[in-house]
Amino acid sequence: MQYLEQLILPSLEACETLLDEKTIRAGGPAVGAIRRIFIVSTDSAQERDELVSSLPIWPRMETTMVPLTTCGGHATSLRPQLEGRKAMVQKQSTSA
Repeated sequence: MQYLEQLILPSLEACETLLDEKTIRAGGPAVGAIRRIFIVSTDSAQERDELVSSLPIWPRMETTMVPLTTCGGHATSLRPQLEGRKAMVQKQSTSA
């Protein structure tokens, strides 16, 4: 009971506030698991760390952070690789 009152409920309330402030863009409990998943918007890794460590439950939880990029950003990073592979294939076919 103390765990719920002092850690879980205050953490959930803090997350609701962060959702209202648009710092947490989406997220909540994962269905069928004791886990919380959030998409957050911060300006730095330090700010993300401070956000997560500010939750009352933080000392008792395991945290995994996965930075995301945009689909367009990922496509931009893949184009040079694609061009390099095309050039390699073309070079191999002309030398054969």
